[in-house]
Order: sequence, then structure tokens, then C-alpha cells
Amino acid sequence: MSAFKNIAKLIGLSRHGARYKYVSTSLTPVTIYFTTLYLVCSCILSISQHRLIPLLFIGVLMLVINESLFRTSDFQSLIMLNSTIFAFEAMRLTPGPIVFLGFFLAVNPFGYFLGILNFSKQSGAARLIQFKPFDHSQLENDFCSFLSPVPERERIYFAFEDPGSDYSRIFDGYRVIHELSLYAAAKKELHLFPDWWAVSETNFTGAPQIWGRTPDSVYRNCATWGSSYAIVYQKGRDRLDSIWLNKFQVLGEFDWDNYISLFDGFPLPWEKDEVAPKFFLLHKTC
Repeated sequence: MSAFKNIAKLIGLSRHGARYKYVSTSLTPVTIYFTTLYLVCSCILSISQHRLIPLLFIGVLMLVINESLFRTSDFQSLIMLNSTIFAFEAMRLTPGPIVFLGFFLAVNPFGYFLGILNFSKQSGAARLIQFKPFDHSQLENDFCSFLSPVPERERIYFAFEDPGSDYSRIFDGYRVIHELSLYAAAKKELHLFPDWWAVSETNFTGAPQIWGRTPDSVYRNCATWGSSYAIVYQKGRDRLDSIWLNKFQVLGEFDWDNYISLFDGFPLPWEKDEVAPKFFLLHKTC
């Protein structure tokens, strides 16, 4: 039952006693476009059969609920779900040009809203983005080397800002690259935290503090959670601020700016217009 309550609070189904609140994103242009598209196509197929087709509208309703009330899955999963529903219904309906039109429109949304089109600033021409397989082996190997000074089975505290009550601010917008940190640490038999499990277990009012990026808060959290090691990040700076050296020793650096070329043709795995972060591995000296 406790696991169900934790999941309910994380997805926004329940807000009673929750520390982090899921904020609806229902009014984004992408959500409005797909809701309108699927609703229109559902009406087209229903009109072609002279009856209401409930399953089509259930798919639209699930999309609206997921984006406005509580989040059960990523938006891409809802696109796949609705495409599957339209394919299923199109195959079992009486064939005809109107059925084909409704199905074709539903499963061929405009590429811009799928994030697969780029528009040239000079000519305005659209270009299809090619998502070739991404080789992450260099990132993985280099990050494992970055963690190599830490002995096996040790804990590492990763310093992030306190997101307050805003679920979307967890991990400071670095959720994607934090996954690499967690994977590399697990591979080397290290306990890197906070992770999503820690977020789930502390998602209640008055929970123990697992956040903080100042030297004092990092030192305090290391002491509280039994960690002699920490990772902190800075943006656009070559050297760690000297204030950290009062209580910590620098063991290594991992500069994401050195790996931007690996993402050629791919979106950078942090928020737009943000400077690439630089990670510092620290050891508590006192």
C-alpha cells in the first residue's frame, strides 16, 4: 500500500502530504495539436460508420487526463497508444476513403510537433532530423574513469538545488545526464544518490533533507547520509570555487563541454541555452 501511495504522489494522482507537486502541462501547443488531431480524426471515423466509436474517444480522453490531471506515462507513449487504437479500429471498420483519410491523418502528425523537423532560419525550409543510433560508450567509459578514485561500495552524494514543491525542478534540469551518473556508479558498485528511489521515499511533508549545493549543505548532507564523497557542478567555469577547498579535496573533473561534439545532430541533454555543466568529484577532508 505504501508503494502505491508513493507512486500516486509522484504522478500527481494524490497530493495529500506530497512534498513534490506534479504541475499540469496541458496548454502546450503540442498537447493542443494532438488532442485536436485525434478528436477530429475520431469524429471522421465515427461519421463514416454513422455511429460513435467509443475506443477512439477513450484514447483522446487518456491523453487529456495524462497531460492535465496526473501523469501516467510519457507523452510519446500516448501518441503510440492512440496510433495503435486508430490502426485497430481502421482494420475492423468498413473500408472506404473516409476511413482511410481519418486513419492516415491520425498516424501521420506534422513532424514539427514530433520534434523531428528543423526549420532553416535563412530560407525557412524544413529539414528532417535523422536520429541515428547514439554511441554512448565514450561517455560511459570516461565517467567510470571519473569515478575511479572512489572505492567500491562507497556512497557519493550528488549536490542538486532543493526543488521545493515543484516536481519538474528535480535534478536541476539535468535528469537525462544524471542517468549516466547513476548507471556508471551502479556499474562500479557505488551508491550515488539522490536517485529516483530517494525522491520517492522522501516525497512527504517534513521528509529528511537530500538537497543542497552550498559547501555547508553538501558537507552536512554527506555527514547525515554517511558519505565521504560528493559530486558538485558548476556552469561555465574551469576551476572549482576555492570556498569548497576548506572542507573538500578535488579528486576529478568531468566537463560536459568536452563532449558536445558527440551530440552532433542530437539535442543536447540539458535545457536549451544552458551552458554545459562541469562536474567535480570531491572527498570530504574533515
